[in-house]
Amino acid sequence: MTREEDHQDVLAAHHRAGAAATPVTVELWPSTVTRGKYRGDYAVEVRLDGRRVGELTAAMSARYRHLVDVVGLVRCRGVVTHDGRRGFQVDLKLPDVV
Repeated sequence: MTREEDHQDVLAAHHRAGAAATPVTVELWPSTVTRGKYRGDYAVEVRLDGRRVGELTAAMSARYRHLVDVVGLVRCRGVVTHDGRRGFQVDLKLPDVV
């Protein structure tokens, strides 16, 4: 997942720095890449409690596009952590896709 740095306020509401990882359930939504080389291309957006917290990389978005577009709402588990260098981060446990 990328772009968590743009959503530190949302993530801070779900995890306390210095605490053990906080389990969360996130939703995957169709979206577009917000900036960089692939700006405007398809992306899978990650939402926590209905608020954007990042997006999958271009490669991962391509891998999960069919699932998100066909199934609709896809939920998956993740954990929110914090380190002093990168701030709040989300690690996802994405479903297997074929």
